[in-house]
Amino acid sequence: MLDRGHEVELAIPFTEFYGFNVFTDTHLYTDTASLERLIQGSRADVIHVHSDPNWLVGMVKGYAGARAVVHDVHDPASLRTGLAPDADEITAFGVADGIIHV
Repeated sequence: MLDRGHEVELAIPFTEFYGFNVFTDTHLYTDTASLERLIQGSRADVIHVHSDPNWLVGMVKGYAGARAVVHDVHDPASLRTGLAPDADEITAFGVADGIIHV
């Protein structure tokens, strides 16, 4: 995305992660209030959210306003555990504007 001229920001709840150099900016959030401020203050047109925890997708969608939220699902909890999807997983798939699954 950077190579194509896009700004790419990362919001993450912990300080140790790989790949900080592939983002325009990195933001640390410590609780849901600080995450809400980050999203509402972001200029992003599209917000990409990794699953696990699935509740994060619904929360981010609530903060994003009219902006698109993409749900990136690497390994759905329901497939990983063999159990029925829980409410958060169902909500995540239902509110996302787009879904990525590898």
